[in-house]
Amino acid sequence: MECPELEMLYVHRTTYHGQSVQIPSDCFREMLRVLNLTNLYVPSLPLSLQYLKELQTLCLDDCELGDITSLGHLSSLEVLSLSRSDVRELPKEIGQLTLLRLLDLSDCSSLEVIPPTVISSLVKLEDLNMRDSFKDWEVEGEGSNASLSELKHLSQQSSLEIHIQDDDALPANLFSNKLERFNIYIGDVWDEWHDEWDAISSPWEDILNKTMTLNTLKLKLTKDLDESLKWLIKNSEYLSIDETEIVVVQELNAEDFENIIHLQLQNNVDFMAMVNKKVVFPNLQTLWVHGCDKLQFLFSFSMAKSLVQLTHLMVSECKLLQEIVSSTKEDGVENISDMFFKLRVLKLAELRDPARFTTGNYIEFPSLEELEVKKCDNMGAFIGGKVSMRTKGTRSCKEIEQKILEEDSFHNLEGIQLTGMEIWNGPLPVEQLVFGKLKVISVGRNCALLAKPFPPEITKS
Repeated sequence: MECPELEMLYVHRTTYHGQSVQIPSDCFREMLRVLNLTNLYVPSLPLSLQYLKELQTLCLDDCELGDITSLGHLSSLEVLSLSRSDVRELPKEIGQLTLLRLLDLSDCSSLEVIPPTVISSLVKLEDLNMRDSFKDWEVEGEGSNASLSELKHLSQQSSLEIHIQDDDALPANLFSNKLERFNIYIGDVWDEWHDEWDAISSPWEDILNKTMTLNTLKLKLTKDLDESLKWLIKNSEYLSIDETEIVVVQELNAEDFENIIHLQLQNNVDFMAMVNKKVVFPNLQTLWVHGCDKLQFLFSFSMAKSLVQLTHLMVSECKLLQEIVSSTKEDGVENISDMFFKLRVLKLAELRDPARFTTGNYIEFPSLEELEVKKCDNMGAFIGGKVSMRTKGTRSCKEIEQKILEEDSFHNLEGIQLTGMEIWNGPLPVEQLVFGKLKVISVGRNCALLAKPFPPEITKS
């Protein structure tokens, strides 16, 4: 086939059985500008590839690659993608591609070697994607692999995705304030939502999909914040902080968290420092707190009222947690009913000593669609006050004066899941309990005290 004017070529193998693809040595024409070879086993690149002096974009995605040193001859190349490909070493010749603007090495899990100075030579690089890829960064001048200091030479960089497992290899003030998009993991951080939840639906999956396009920072630090890390936090939309000896909030202002949409805190992160400093989260939609054993309550009244955009709240395995919203009164806070207006999903799990969600106050949940309470054995009442009474190991709800289960509170609820607990036992104002939109009820086998999950008056609704 003769195509002397061909400028773009796309070859995609739909089935892959490990057989190599023989690409003729004279296959490519000099006029080619875009070449995409996907899902191929290419032990060696054809000789004609190095003569493509006009080639600007080369994609070798999902390929099993052998020797790729000849890529260094593609002097006009601006975009190089090896995403999800099996490549062990990035050859030093890649450093000759001085016009390169985008380098995508995402999901190259076999990549172990990047020679020093390769990355720093790509002086026009704007977009570097190394998500779930190379992790063996070395301290500058101390090994045979690339160092993180090379990123400082990329003065045009505006997008960065990278995972730095050892923060000892992290040079001071590494990250540029010119970054417009970033996805940065520092430390051996967790990267999945907790898998113990038997969700009625899958809202967390939807959230994860949305976070792919957000500026993301996940931290598990052993060193103090420098100015570049502070800048990243201030500009993060998805912030995750795992077990750390650093009290992050003490080095920042209360307003520095205003851009955060999704927040994850795990393993004794000092959330109380955020409460005490009256940190503002005007855009927060999702909060997950896990394994923060020093917490006795999660929110003050004023903080709870400020979470006007919160749609998902998930709290698990916080051993000393007594309340979600503190019952301690605050000066200047009078009406506390107008909170959690947008909350759609509420999940509480393995809270060993929780007494209640809050005490002696009426809170509406007009938008709540899914409620899951799992292994909260000591929860006597959802809203406390003159509600809960414990006698000889049993619990009874004498009155629900805060009306947490009334029509005005849970009228949008579509799913309830109860595991290892008692939700009510005794007389309730059942004539007001209406679940008009309830679609799913799941009662776990460990709810031993729950003889009759729902009175007949409720099931009729």
